[in-house]
Amino acid sequence: MLAVGRVLNTLPEGNPVCGVTSLDNFIYVLRDKKLQQISVYDVDSYRLQRRIKVPRLGAMCDMIACSYYQCLYISGECVHRVALTNDNATNWPVNDKPRRLSVTNTLYW
Repeated sequence: MLAVGRVLNTLPEGNPVCGVTSLDNFIYVLRDKKLQQISVYDVDSYRLQRRIKVPRLGAMCDMIACSYYQCLYISGECVHRVALTNDNATNWPVNDKPRRLSVTNTLYW
């Protein structure tokens, strides 16, 4: 017998969603690039907590959270790193078009 999931709650409607990730007690939602921001929702109440401005986002493909560095990574025309402690956004170019991201719990020294 197949188990069927059900929707428990939804976030408010808005621009199309390009990426979703979660970390600790927050859900991070990346919407249409025109907004150049990430909406941060409480994981229990689904209430909007804040918005993080990310300049020069451009085309976006994926977003992932890293618990070790307490940041978000966003792929697109480059890779963006957003520090969750101070919302500082940096980016670095790559010689390709990154599409999907992943993080591991292994550190290489």
